[in-house]
Amino acid sequence: MAHHKSYLYSEQEQFFTSVYRCLSHPARLRIINDLNNEPLSYQAIIENHPLDIKTISGHLTRLVKLGIIYPTTLKNRTVYSITNDQLVADLMKLYNKHQVRESKPPKWYNRFIPTLALYGEA
Repeated sequence: MAHHKSYLYSEQEQFFTSVYRCLSHPARLRIINDLNNEPLSYQAIIENHPLDIKTISGHLTRLVKLGIIYPTTLKNRTVYSITNDQLVADLMKLYNKHQVRESKPPKWYNRFIPTLALYGEA
């Protein structure tokens, strides 16, 4: 079994790697996008996701541990908010920019249609 050698890199590089890994799941991106508009309760967040409650809870925990969002307990409700508005604004710019480009297939896509047809995916 191979061992990772991330310890050879600076703490800053390791931190950014963990941020990018955290942002690599669509559920976490949706949570951040939802919280970009306003703080939301746990219930409001899970209503906007097709995943199981426990799975969403795990995604929220990961975002909290990394410091991207933070929970506040009000009476018997937990409300989540964005920690760094500028970071999220920049992320959402990239996210929205990609959504616009995603409406048409990339230029290389037509070259792979015959290959996809072989596997019954086209």
